[in-house]
Order: sequence, then structure tokens, then C-alpha cells
Amino acid sequence: MGSFLRDKDNLEWEDAIDRLKTETIEKLKLSYDDLEEDYKEIFLDAACILKGWTKDAAVIALKSCGFPARKGLTVLELKSLITISKHGELDMHDHIEEMGKNIVRRVNPNKPEMHSRLWIEEEIVDILAKSSGNQATKCIRLNAYGLNFEILMNGLANMKELRFLNVCNRHVYRSDVSNWNFDEDSLHLPDALRFLSWSCYPFSSLPKTFQANNLVGLEMDDSNIIQLWKDGKEKALKLRFLKFRLSQFRTLDLSVAPNLETLTLERCDNLEEGHFQVTPNLKKLCIDRCYKLKKLHMPPESPKLKSLNLLENSKLTTLHLGKTPNLETLNLYRCADMVELRMPAESPKLRSLNIDRSKLTTLHLGETPNLETLILQECTRMVELCMPAECPKLVTLDLYNLELRTLHLGISPNLVKVRLQDSPMVELHMPAECPKLVNLDLSFLRLTTLRLENTPSLETLNLQRCTEMVELAECPKLVNLKLFDLNLTTPHIRQILTKCRKLVNLDLSFLDLMTLRLGINPNLEKLSVNNCTDMVELHIATDCPKLVTLNLDYNVKLRTLDLGLTPYLERLGLYRCYDLEEINASAECLKKLIHLNISNCGRFKYFKFDKEAPKDLYRLEYLEELHLRSADIKNLPDSLCMLKHLKSLEINSCRLLEKLPEDIGRLQCLKKLIVKDCKILRDIPNSICEMDHLECLDLTYCTRIEELPEEIGRLECLKELDIRGTGITRLPKSIYQLKGLCIKGRSDDREDWHKR
Repeated sequence: MGSFLRDKDNLEWEDAIDRLKTETIEKLKLSYDDLEEDYKEIFLDAACILKGWTKDAAVIALKSCGFPARKGLTVLELKSLITISKHGELDMHDHIEEMGKNIVRRVNPNKPEMHSRLWIEEEIVDILAKSSGNQATKCIRLNAYGLNFEILMNGLANMKELRFLNVCNRHVYRSDVSNWNFDEDSLHLPDALRFLSWSCYPFSSLPKTFQANNLVGLEMDDSNIIQLWKDGKEKALKLRFLKFRLSQFRTLDLSVAPNLETLTLERCDNLEEGHFQVTPNLKKLCIDRCYKLKKLHMPPESPKLKSLNLLENSKLTTLHLGKTPNLETLNLYRCADMVELRMPAESPKLRSLNIDRSKLTTLHLGETPNLETLILQECTRMVELCMPAECPKLVTLDLYNLELRTLHLGISPNLVKVRLQDSPMVELHMPAECPKLVNLDLSFLRLTTLRLENTPSLETLNLQRCTEMVELAECPKLVNLKLFDLNLTTPHIRQILTKCRKLVNLDLSFLDLMTLRLGINPNLEKLSVNNCTDMVELHIATDCPKLVTLNLDYNVKLRTLDLGLTPYLERLGLYRCYDLEEINASAECLKKLIHLNISNCGRFKYFKFDKEAPKDLYRLEYLEELHLRSADIKNLPDSLCMLKHLKSLEINSCRLLEKLPEDIGRLQCLKKLIVKDCKILRDIPNSICEMDHLECLDLTYCTRIEELPEEIGRLECLKELDIRGTGITRLPKSIYQLKGLCIKGRSDDREDWHKR
């Protein structure tokens, strides 16, 4: 085609493209023609109406219309007629969408009132205004923001076979509705309607004239509705799916919908009471952020209920579930006033229970043989939790910030992850065997001993702030170990580490250590030994080949650091190691160091490589970040300028620093230069103008700096200049060549600078 259209004009190109598009659509139509009739209807609904809807919402709409929704969407997806996006939304190629719409329009192309589906606003408004609607129309999607309500209400009357109606319009206040010359009884909704979704419905109830004998799905968003029918006598016997969001009713009585399966109430701010006693078919109930809801009347039996979600209903105090033999998910999130939860004696299918921020004091789970996930968080008054004797399928147990002092875990052979955090627990009875337990977090408990011999698969153990623990058994397969602020002795810790040869991450912060000698840890990648305020020596074994990160901040008495053989070390933190004087390292050590923080290491003098003591930094050839903070630093070594990969240099509170190296401009990769609170520093070297990649220059509170280099305008990448608290009152003319530069300075000077 390319060669055929060579040297052709635009009109010929457009004609060829239109022909190609038509041929493509005709070929795509073959996939449509092979579909069964129900699947054809589903495809046309998707192309004309439902594109962009979430799959779950589309399923409800299609089910309401009597179609095999999930199977149909699967068939369409397999035939590549639709796709499901990563956000769970229905989508399709533009050509396929156009094909579907053409199928609807090809019969009577110039008479939209004869089309089965209407989605073009101008056509719908014209049909409604002329009352030319008829039985041909099955589905309407209408944005009615500028449409007169009287036209809308009267125009729907003739569409006797309308099964799907989706209306979106602006919110109308009830005070405005009361001034209209018509009311909801003037609205003529076709009795054939099976799915009705109306955003900003203006009236207080559905019209009396509407016989909802066929209605299966009803959704109201931001409506003025306070009851389904004025007299409350109408029944919607086929209604299965009901959703209200931002609606105004104070009580909701579902006796009018005895066959309801799914109910969603979201942000119905006036709702105080819900009567759900006559809902034997209810499968899914979700009440979200109905902040005034106080009473929820559940039926004595809910034989089909599978999912119950009560989210942020802060005034709800009690919940009595009755018999719920098919309940699978129970989620009570931030029901902050709930003081009583009555679980059934048996919940044979319950798989997930999540309670967050309630005032419950006790919880008796009853028989829950299929429970897989139990999460109780921020229930700060809970003092008793009765677990079943057997939890054969329990995988995840998460208890955070409860008031439990003891916990007895029954038989739980499939337990994988346990978090028992921030409770006054003094007694924990683990199952006799936990063959699959991988992750155990017991932070902030008051346990004194812990026996883990029967956890052969344990990889992660967190004992942060278990300050009363004095005994811990070894776990040879541990990969991650956090012994944070424990009372274990140095020999005990050494014994544990000797047995844990597979460790990758190790945290020994806040321990009462004076010396630490790590054995051979061939897999160790990250070591944190922060705030060990009595530690004076740290020796890493001769072989720690995978160590990447070493954090030693706030070890104020640490004098000697022997890094052993750590050829892959990239990050070294020594913040506020006041007494540190030297670092011993082999020739190969620190060559890959990227980040170094030696701020407030007032006595630090040098690195010692291979028993020598040069004061040069050039051996740290891969260093990308360097932090210096010390009241004792007077001069920076010239070798600093040889760090060719350095990207960030921070010099903070070096109050005796007199000058920066003259050749600092050799740091060609530097993007960020921060020189803060250096009180006697006077000059910025001219060579700084050679830093081609510098993006940020911060000189805050260097009070004696009075001027910047005249050629600072050469720093084409500079985006941020901070001179607050300096003595600078004039900016070099060249600086105005820099586009997009943000200058931060003292507020009383800004006006002056703008004038200049």
C-alpha cells in the first residue's frame, strides 16, 4: 500500500485508510458472528454502554439483565473482543468498539429511536423531547447535566422494553425540587427495567407508577432518596443487587426486597438504623463510612451470607451474627465504639477475620476449621482471645496492640506468618510443631524466654524491644534477625550468631555490648548495630563477602572499627560515633563504597588501608554520597577532589572549617553540594563553576559568605540555590542566564533582588 500511495495527495491517503479500516472491521466481525446470541448481546452492551466500567460492576449490570455475565465476558476475552485492564476495567480496541456500535446503528442508521442501545447525548435528548421513544430501545446511557427533568421523565414513558438505564446528572437539593411543578409521581419509568443506575436522583422515593416487578439491580449515587416507595407497600421481589452511596435515608427496611443478594451502603451520612431481618438470600453486605449508624438488625439466620464488611461505622456498638454457616469473610474496620461481637458457635467456612480499632474486650472464635487469616489490630481493650484447639488451615496471625497477657496457639500446622506486636504478653504457647512458619514478629512483648526448636523453616525473627528476654534458642535457617534492645549477654549473642550461618539481614541495635566480633557470615548483606552506647570495638570476620550495608550510628564510644574483608560494601553509616579515630580496611575494602556518613565523628582522622595510614580518600573511588559533620574539622583533604563518582557532598555544622579545597570543581559528577552552618567559612572557590552537573547548591547559615563566584552562570544544570542566613546581598549578573533557577534567600532581601 505504501508504494501504491506514493506521491498521492491527502484525500487519496484518507480514502485508502478509510477502506482499510472498513476491511479490518469486517474481518473482526467474523469473531462476533460466531458468538451465541447471549454473548452477542453482552458484547454490544460492552461496546456501547459498559466500556470503562469495572468488571465487577459490569457483571452486576449484565446479571441483572438476565445474561450469563462472567462466562460471557470470559468468552469475549478469549476471542480478544474485550480486555480487562490492570485496574479491573472493561476495555477494547477502538476499532472493535466502533464495530459494535456500527452493528447497533446499521439497521435504520438515520433513526436512532429505532436503535437497541442509545449512548449519544444529542440523540437521546432529541428522542426524549419529541417523545419518539419506542419498544426498540433496550439500553440507555445518558449524561443529563443540562437536560430538563420534565422532558426526561415524560420521554421515558414510551420505551416499554427498556431493560437498562444509566443516568448521570448534577446534584439537585431537595429545597429546589420542592419548587418544581412536578414530582416523582410524574416520572414514568418503564416497568420492564431490570437495571437502574441513577447518579444524583432528585426525588425522595421511586415513583408510584413504577412497578418494579422486573427490577434486579438498583444503584443510587448522591441521591435525595429517603425510602424506596412512599407508602412502603411496594415489593421488589426480583431485586438482587442494591447499592446506595451518599443517600439521605435515616432507616433502611429491606423487607421490600426479600430476595436481595448484595447490599452496599457507602457514606450514607444520615443512616442510623438498618433492618435486615428478612433477607434470607443475602450473600454480601458492605456498610462503609455510615458514621451515624448505631443499630444493625441482622436476621437470626443468614444461610447464604458469604461476606460481611463493616468499615468505619464509628457509632455501631454491637453485632449479633446469628447462624452464618457460609460466612467466608468478616471485616470490622474502625468500628471504634463496638463493644460486643457475638460470633456463631460454628463458622465452618470462615476464612478471613479482620477487626481493627474496636472496644471489644474478649473474642471467642468458636469452631473455625477453615480460618486462614486472623487480624486483630489496635483493639486496645482486648484482654482475652480464645483460639480454637485446632486451626488446621491458619496461615497468617496478626495481633497488634492488644492487652493480651497470655496466648495459647492450638494445632496450626500451616502457619506461615505470625505478628504478635506491642502487647503486655508474658506467656506465649507456640504450637507443638510449626513446620511452615517463616516469619515471626514478637516486637514489644514482655516474654523472658522463647523456644523455637519446632520451627525448622523460620527465616525472619523480630524481637525488637523485648526488653525482658534473657533466653533465646538458636534457629539455624534464619535469614533475617532483629535483636533490638534485648537483655541478652554478649556470649549468648555470639552463640546465636555462630549457629545462624544463613543470615542476610541482622539488627543488633540498642544492646549492652562492649565488643562485637562477628564470625563467618557468608550471606550477610545488611548489618545494623546502632545505639550500642557502651561498644568500643567492632571486628568483622575476615570473610563477609556479601556485606553491602553497615549501619553503626550513635555508637558514641566506638574507637576501633575493623572491616575485615568486605569487598562489596556500598553504604557505611557512622553518624555520631564521637570517639571513632580510625577505620581498618584491606586494600580491596571500600572500593565500591557509595554512601559514607561520618558526621559528628569529631576524632576521626583517617582510614587505614593494609596496615598503612594515608589520609587520602581517593581509594573510595566509587563513593557517591559523603556526609561530614564535626565541630573539629578545619580543613578538608585535597584527596576529596579525587572522588570522581561523588554525586552528593554534605558538609554540615563544621564551624571551624576555614575553606573548601581550591580544586573542588574537579568533582564533575557532583549534583548536590550542601555547606550548612559553617560559621567562619568565607569563600566559595571559583572552580565550583566547572561542575557541569551541579543541580543544588545550599549555603544556608554560612554567615560570613558575602559573595558568589562571578561566573556562576556557567552552572547550566543548577535548579536550586539556597543562600538563607548568608551575608550575600548581591547576585552575580551571570546568574540571570540560568533558566528555571529557584533562589531561596532571606525574606527581607527578596524584594531587593527582584528589583536588581
